[in-house]
Amino acid sequence: PYLVVGIFNPERYGTIKNENGAMTMVTAPWAFYLDADDKIDSTYIEKVLNVIEEKDDKLFVVYSDMQKFGNWEGVWGVSDWNKEALRQGNYINGHSVFRTDLFKKIGGLKDNGHFEDHWMWCEMMDLDVDYYGVRIPEALVWYRRHDYGHRTDNSDIKTRQNI
Repeated sequence: PYLVVGIFNPERYGTIKNENGAMTMVTAPWAFYLDADDKIDSTYIEKVLNVIEEKDDKLFVVYSDMQKFGNWEGVWGVSDWNKEALRQGNYINGHSVFRTDLFKKIGGLKDNGHFEDHWMWCEMMDLDVDYYGVRIPEALVWYRRHDYGHRTDNSDIKTRQNI
């Protein structure tokens, strides 16, 4: 209980505003988000902390592979750290553990329509040329996939069907 603190907001402000608001209350040096319909392995925090303890102060994110569940099944094996590949597309999941000081330094998540975590990783990475991430090559996060994509409601199904 002293390592993990749940912050719950009864208001429905939307993901980005709620997550940015929660981060203003975080005093720990590292944090991560866990959506209500996703899960983490019981060893996730321990394995991430082991990586953090072994690395230097240029480490800014620790991430793992993901197990998809729900309407889509299978392991999503992601890439080892590659700065240039990250610029081309996101392979770091939104449940990754990241430095809270850097999150606050970039001003939090930006509401740019999509892929806000990808933009966050790139903004953090660009604060220092030597910042890097570490992948744990195990599926330690379970990510629920709905039949209508990444969203947890079906408000954009008609839009997607018309594309």
